[in-house]
Amino acid sequence: MTVEETIKTQERKEKKNGINRYSEKRYSEYALALINDTDFYTNRYVLRDKEQVEEKIYPSKQMKKFLKGILMQLGMNKMETAILDDEDFVIKNVDGLIDFIKELNYLYLEQGNEIKFPDRKDFQGSIYLTEVPEKSYKRKSINPKTGEVLGDLTVTVKEHKELKANKEVPDWLIDKKIKK
Repeated sequence: MTVEETIKTQERKEKKNGINRYSEKRYSEYALALINDTDFYTNRYVLRDKEQVEEKIYPSKQMKKFLKGILMQLGMNKMETAILDDEDFVIKNVDGLIDFIKELNYLYLEQGNEIKFPDRKDFQGSIYLTEVPEKSYKRKSINPKTGEVLGDLTVTVKEHKELKANKEVPDWLIDKKIKK
């Protein structure tokens, strides 16, 4: 299935926050489509000399290049690894790959690093983890049926980590003009 076909079968559901729950199955379908769709490319945008430059990235070709390197380490030659370029060759599952990517991302974030997403025409952003210290607060506990005050409730939120996002407006979407 192509990336475009995968996107069409997984339409965004209308919800209050516009976000669908995580689905390992759906995530795997996207991964398979990206690996197998050799015609699909994304546009990354970079600033060079204050000018927006578009670069085409072919995820399938990048992944197959990675896989060829592994096969060559195992003793296969370039001719043998060319099977990955055959149009009839389809990777049928991504078992283990998704867990690997999730663990890699968490391990990297946990060490105080930020993961930056590739810039798009209308997007720049990154994610990082923060340490949140333990905190407590008090409030009145009220019986919802009778309205009777039951006493003081102390809530303690233990130390934990939170995922944060940097959402930046891409530089090329900002116009600055000085009026005199």
